[in-house]
Amino acid sequence: METTEPVQNPYASPATPGEARPPEWYLLSACRYYKVMGWMVIVYFACVVPATLVQAVMNAPLPVGEVVGMPIMATAFSLFFGWMIRTASQLSTDFKRLYKRARWQGILTGAIAWLILTIPAFIAVSRLAKYRAMLAEIGKETVC
Repeated sequence: METTEPVQNPYASPATPGEARPPEWYLLSACRYYKVMGWMVIVYFACVVPATLVQAVMNAPLPVGEVVGMPIMATAFSLFFGWMIRTASQLSTDFKRLYKRARWQGILTGAIAWLILTIPAFIAVSRLAKYRAMLAEIGKETVC
């Protein structure tokens, strides 16, 4: 009677600690997601707002709501996503202070940009949480 060794699942996570990703990878990956999402939205509004304003001004009569409302909304979103880029840039130097802010920015981004940025936003938030858990496990940070 032959005994065979069980076949290891090729899709399983690494079994040895040496093969696991370092904690810094999770932080850098989350920061990269935050920056890319922020720049995507800012570039989108930089392209869409002028085209929308030209179209609104060319039509008669002058639709004041479209002419005034679109730039205000675009400015508010651009400020929010610019703040998100700034937070991502500072996250590696002051993680403990900026963690809650970055987490809420990611959750709001996922809710605001439904179906477009939802998955990347929640991936970024989960990687921040994983980085925080790994720091707590190592003992470098107390979980607040």
